[in-house]
Amino acid sequence: MGNFEECLNIVSKDQMIKGQYCLKLVIPVPGLDEDIKKLADGLVGYPIALCVPSQCSPEEMDEKFQIFPDFHFRCQTGENRYPPLTKGAIATICFLCIIGLMMVLSTAYDVYCRQNDKAPTSIALIAFSVYTNTLKLFDTNGKSELSCISGIKFFSMIWIVFGHVFVGFLMSPFSNLLDIVEYEKTIRAMFQHATTFAVDTFLCLAGLLVVYNFMQSINSGRKFNIPLFYLHRYLRLTPALGALILVAVYLLDYIGSGPRWVLAKEMFQKQCERYWWSSLLYIQNYANEESFVCLDHTWYLSVDTQLYFLSPISLILLWKYPKAGIALLVSATLGSMVSVAYVTYQYKLPALYNSLLIW
Repeated sequence: MGNFEECLNIVSKDQMIKGQYCLKLVIPVPGLDEDIKKLADGLVGYPIALCVPSQCSPEEMDEKFQIFPDFHFRCQTGENRYPPLTKGAIATICFLCIIGLMMVLSTAYDVYCRQNDKAPTSIALIAFSVYTNTLKLFDTNGKSELSCISGIKFFSMIWIVFGHVFVGFLMSPFSNLLDIVEYEKTIRAMFQHATTFAVDTFLCLAGLLVVYNFMQSINSGRKFNIPLFYLHRYLRLTPALGALILVAVYLLDYIGSGPRWVLAKEMFQKQCERYWWSSLLYIQNYANEESFVCLDHTWYLSVDTQLYFLSPISLILLWKYPKAGIALLVSATLGSMVSVAYVTYQYKLPALYNSLLIW
C-alpha cells in the first residue's frame, strides 16, 4: 500500500509527469527459480506492479512487458482513482438515502410509541425501525425455532467469517507469501482449510428448520400454500440482495482504493453488470458461464434457494407418507455423498479447501 500511495503522489514540478501504478497477475511456473516453484503449487495468479509515467497506456505496458501475455496490466493514476459520479451512481446514492431516511423516521416513530406506551398505528410504520429489528435479530427465544439452533448458527458463522477474512488477507498485497505457503502445510491451518464444512452446517440447519416450521404449521391447522411459501422466501432475500448488487455495479469506484482495488472492481463490478439477473433469479450456478457469479459469496443464496424451492416434495411426503419421505431424504443424502466422492476422485480434487487456490 505504501508503494501504491507513493507512486500516485509523484508529480513533476511542471505537472507534466505524474505517477501511474500498473499491476498485473502472473502465473508462477516451474523453471524460474526454487522459490517460484514453491509458489507454483496451487497459486493461480501472483501480482507484480510497476510505477511508470501516466503517459504510458496499459496497452503499451503489455507490449513492453510481454511476460505472461494472457494477463493484462491494470493502471491507476491520481485522476482516475475516483472518477466522476455516473447517473447510475447518483441514482443508487439517492435510493440508499431514501432507505436511510425511512429507517430514521421508522425508528423515531417506534421509540415514540414505546416511550408513550402506544401501539403503532400500522405495523408497516415500524418495519424499518432499527430498534425493533435489532431486538428481533438478537432474540434467541423465538417459539417458531429450536432454541439450540441459535448457538450452532453462531459458531458456524464465526467459522465462516474467519475463513473469509483469511481469504481476504491472502488477496491483499504482502511480501512474505512464501511464509503463507509454509503455514498452509501446518496442522494449525486445518481450522482454516476446513471452513467450507461450516457452510454444510448452514445447509443442514436450514433444511431442519424448514421441516420443523412446516410440521408446526401443519399441526396448528394451517394450510400449506406453496405459491405463498415461494413468494415469502423470494421477498425475504431479494430486496437486500438487489441493493447489494446496485452498490457493486455503481458505487465500487468510490468506496475503496488500493493496489488491487482495480482487480476487485473487475471481479465484482463487471460480473454483476453481466450476471445481475441470474443472481436475482437464484440460478447463477447454472446460468453463468465459467462459474462466474455476481458477488462470490452469494453462491450460497442460489444453492439454498434452489433447495428451498425443491423442499415441498419432501415436506409433503413427510407429512402424508412419512416412510416414503424419510426414504427420499436418506436416498438424497447417500446420493449426494456418492456424487461428491465420485467427482473428487474423478478430477483428483484435494480433500480440503486450499486457500491459495483463490489466487
